[in-house]
Amino acid sequence: MSEPVYIVEEVGTVVTKVNAALTQAGFSPLPIYYMYGHPLEIVKRLQELSNSVTEKDKKFPLIILFTDITVDKSTSGFYGSTNLRMLVANITQPEYISEQRTDLNFKPVLHPIKNELIRQISLHPQFTFEGELTYKETDMYFYGSQINNKNIFNDYIDAIELKDIRLNIKNKIC
Repeated sequence: MSEPVYIVEEVGTVVTKVNAALTQAGFSPLPIYYMYGHPLEIVKRLQELSNSVTEKDKKFPLIILFTDITVDKSTSGFYGSTNLRMLVANITQPEYISEQRTDLNFKPVLHPIKNELIRQISLHPQFTFEGELTYKETDMYFYGSQINNKNIFNDYIDAIELKDIRLNIKNKIC
């Protein structure tokens, strides 16, 4: 009989390995933080951190796993299959133009984190996929500003959105 697989915890393990690999490579800024939940919950949690004297600088860079996560249980031989939606985010300045965001955030911070995240997902023993790992990727300059011309987060962030990360989830054996 197989045990439940908690995807949010498995992704947390992946993020821990991202931190370890990037630390070993001398990457900065570290650590990379991890949150999961509904976008409104993420906004609330980030605001709570902002309001904390001791925690306000412990938000970014950030990997977010958005919930709700549907698991298709019809995939024979697996716990199930899923499509994940994630965000790799970092703080930015509202006055930056696109070239500055590219040079200061996307090239040195966001893309290296995203590349290591994808690598670690590919290596994670609980996940598998057919052929190569597939997903859709969008560089989002000033994330959220395209949504009703309003920033959905209280912080100014640049982000890489990863959608439709297609994974099969292996069974955990008791």
